[in-house]
Amino acid sequence: MRRLRLLAAISAGLALAAGAVLPLPASAEAPRGTAAAPPAPGGAATVRLITGDRVALTRGPDGRQAASVTPGPGRKELLFRALEQDGHVTVLPSDADPLVAAGRLDRGLFDVTALLAQRYDTAHTDALPLIVEEPDGMTASSLDELTGLAENASVRRLDSIDAHALRVGDAELGRFWQALVSADGQRTKAADTPRVWLDGRVSASLDRSTAQIGAPDVWSAGYRGDGVEVAVLDTGADQSHPDLAGRVAAAEDF
Repeated sequence: MRRLRLLAAISAGLALAAGAVLPLPASAEAPRGTAAAPPAPGGAATVRLITGDRVALTRGPDGRQAASVTPGPGRKELLFRALEQDGHVTVLPSDADPLVAAGRLDRGLFDVTALLAQRYDTAHTDALPLIVEEPDGMTASSLDELTGLAENASVRRLDSIDAHALRVGDAELGRFWQALVSADGQRTKAADTPRVWLDGRVSASLDRSTAQIGAPDVWSAGYRGDGVEVAVLDTGADQSHPDLAGRVAAAEDF
């Protein structure tokens, strides 16, 4: 294991040499906006970043977390900055940090805690779901190179935002990253890099709507609706919206 090179302690961030382990302070606050907590005490979990690097997060019996990085091929000389805030551990490779700061990359792509909470870890999935914009200056060949590295059945165009939703397999993430940040082998400017977001999971919150129709009283009486057919109607849906084409059923179909 290479010796840890401490560069700075800025905004709770420390730099790791490739392969080093960085201990992070314990946090009593549960992660916000996620469905699960970091690894249980004594446990460990691993995620693969969009850059192709792997980050293992462990949690000791005292609640302290430690992040270790296994760089992707050809990335051993990079530094990785780890930050812990409100229970979330974020690990930023040095070649991705400027793109995150410029707003070209979603910070959620490097939020290890959130990736684990959404089950985007190596134990639960072998691909990373992304949304990649299609900027005006992007050539068709560059776009084809990116989408060509995704799982074929996963590529879907989002006309309303000029973007594509796709899933990139773990084995292709390194190549995808190189294609994203370079053109014809040359490093591109941050402003020329397509915006990329994590295609995160969403869940419905019924904290108020269920109470409005008296559902909690029905549940407390033991009724669960087993065997009851239901329909979800939304008269406010824009039937002409391109993202809904072929995906919305008319009310008379029920």
